[in-house]
Amino acid sequence: MQTQIAASLFVIEFLDPITYEEVTNLLEGLFQQDEISRIRRGKQYDLRPLIFKGEVVQDASVQLKLWLSTREGQTGRPDEVLLAMGLDPYATHIHRLALLTEADVAKL
Repeated sequence: MQTQIAASLFVIEFLDPITYEEVTNLLEGLFQQDEISRIRRGKQYDLRPLIFKGEVVQDASVQLKLWLSTREGQTGRPDEVLLAMGLDPYATHIHRLALLTEADVAKL
C-alpha cells in the first residue's frame, strides 16, 4: 500500500530583524481569518484551509514553523502565507524539513 503525502513542515528564518511578539501577533491574526483569498496563476483560491498549523519559536533567532497542505491541487506555499501575514518572503530563508502523511496530519 502506497502512503500519500498530505503536508509539509517548513521552517522560516527571517533575514531582517523581527521580534517573537511581532511574528506571533501576525500569525494569530492570520488564524483569526475565516478565509484568506489569494490568486495563483490567474485563479482565486482560499489559502486558509491549506494551513494546518503554525508556531513561532525563538532559539538564537525568531523562526516560524508552518505545516501546510501538500495534496495535489491543494498545496499551501510558505511564500503565500508570508505575504498574507504582510511579510516579505524574499527577506527569509524557507526550509522544508519534513513530508507528512495523513496519519501525521491527524496528530497536529
